[in-house]
Amino acid sequence: MWRKRKQQDFQAEIEAHLQLEADQLRAEGKPPAEAMANARRAFGNRTIAEERFQEASGWLWLKHLIQDVCFGA
Repeated sequence: MWRKRKQQDFQAEIEAHLQLEADQLRAEGKPPAEAMANARRAFGNRTIAEERFQEASGWLWLKHLIQDVCFGA
């Protein structure tokens, strides 16, 4: 349960980063849709960033253990 909260915080941080980048691009004169698309492109693959966050948490081994126990049961 505490793990999900941290994941939500990280996702909110990504959204804030994308929004700041898009705001800057809009200030430079880009249309809103194009600004957000460019911000996402500049950020890169969001899924990879989330996977790296999970791996860096230090609790990944516990998550894998729980998954293995559930699968084994």
